Amino acid sequence: MEIHKNNESLMSQTITSQAAGYDSSCITSVCYKTGNLIIDPERCTIFRNGTPVAAGRVEFDMILCLIVNAPRTCTRQLLLDIAGSYYSHILKNNTLSKHINRIRHKIGNFGGESFIRTCHSVGYQWAVPVEKLGLPQALALVDAELANEHRGNLENSKSMSSPAED
Repeated sequence: MEIHKNNESLMSQTITSQAAGYDSSCITSVCYKTGNLIIDPERCTIFRNGTPVAAGRVEFDMILCLIVNAPRTCTRQLLLDIAGSYYSHILKNNTLSKHINRIRHKIGNFGGESFIRTCHSVGYQWAVPVEKLGLPQALALVDAELANEHRGNLENSKSMSSPAED
């Protein structure tokens, strides 16, 4: 099995997608659903239960690299290369661990399990099954989740504003 990675000599304006280990031609209208997350590579957005998750570009590219290569393990070096494409100095292994911990905190868990599994002395692996979706299908899922959340918020606000019956 081969990790998806483009020729580094082609890294110009597409440095992000190439460093992240995926071919930008394969993401034109593809989104990924994994657990309660939907990832839209084209728009660099992540939704958890229909709600956008704030993630920096380095974090987003690391997540995308892990998802695109799932269930294979992404080496620490590959993930350091992704982060390093945004910094002018050499990164330490501790920097990678901090990024991964920040990502874990932002995206949470699914079914009591972390999305990202540590493969000691090797790297990291996406631990939850990944499903490719077409963009319209992914957007419909996000819209449905947002509608459910909105409906729940309306019900909560109605119950809070209703006078108690005696």
